[in-house]
Amino acid sequence: RVQTPLTILNDFPPFNRTNNKWEEVPLPATAGVEGVGIVIATAKNVPGLDKHALEVKDWVITKPEARLKPVGCWSTLCVTDSSQLLKVSPNTLPLGHLACSRALCTAYRLLEDFGGLKPGDTIIQNAADLPVGQAVIQLCKLLKIRSVNLVADDAGYERTKELLTDMGATYVFRDNNKLADFLHSLGQMMPRLAIDSIGGDHGRRLMVALRPSGALVMHSLPSGKVPAMSPSLLMYQQISLHGFNLAQWVEHNGTEAYTEMLQTLGELVQADKLNLFTRTLAVHDLTHQTLKSALSSHRVEQDLSTVRERSVLVFGDEAAANEVYFELQGNLRRMNAEAEVVSEPMPL
Repeated sequence: RVQTPLTILNDFPPFNRTNNKWEEVPLPATAGVEGVGIVIATAKNVPGLDKHALEVKDWVITKPEARLKPVGCWSTLCVTDSSQLLKVSPNTLPLGHLACSRALCTAYRLLEDFGGLKPGDTIIQNAADLPVGQAVIQLCKLLKIRSVNLVADDAGYERTKELLTDMGATYVFRDNNKLADFLHSLGQMMPRLAIDSIGGDHGRRLMVALRPSGALVMHSLPSGKVPAMSPSLLMYQQISLHGFNLAQWVEHNGTEAYTEMLQTLGELVQADKLNLFTRTLAVHDLTHQTLKSALSSHRVEQDLSTVRERSVLVFGDEAAANEVYFELQGNLRRMNAEAEVVSEPMPL
């Protein structure tokens, strides 16, 4: 049993979807696949539990593969298989960043694993003002890699450009069809790696911008469309197309490597070299309208005074988890006492 202080409203739908169709989920089910929690009770004498053993008062986050089956993070209390959870130190990252840890880890792996990047290289990405894009910008700054960042062509463009430039973005442009002429003028600065978070025509524009032998990697496709690659890009420019899935990376490399990556990112956050725009929403303030607004807070059209922020639901805190723990323990002791009374032999 896990008490969940924080859970994130993110790119992943509350349930899982394949080919734009909801996968079958046994009902009733509680939504939520990414969050931070505190263990308040564990099962005993369960075969196979030792492999993923957790202890009371452990802080945990959901593993990336947990999105294949809702853990139930959109609740104050959830019961889930410990194999879907990863023990972390609450000091690894600030709680809001722990709730967004998948975005941070995805950005880290995209730059580490694709394109063979080195200082002085250039990358290009779309949806640069979303959490993964924000992290990519800041990591590129640390690695001395130039970043070309595309954002929505809306009324908030100038405000977004200012914020991302302050983060360390080399260039920020509107994501539209007028991009190609400028990119061709970059010459040797043409991007070696493109990071596609949207798909479709947005991804196709990234491919056209790549230098010969460049690579495009997709990690999120809310459009449900793989970018269309022309034969000339494939045959003559030797552009390569890749997909990245954090859950598969963890499966191949293990949870220990995932934990080490979180520690590395935590050091950058503690040094104030890595940050994300987030906003918190207390559950007791939740209404139909505030939930609707929170679900789209990172995608709504911006104006000159706003910025896209990831919404994080706040269900409680460590004190609340302690209260639930003591209440649960009291109930268990009472139930055990009642069971002992019932099991006593009747006097002859």
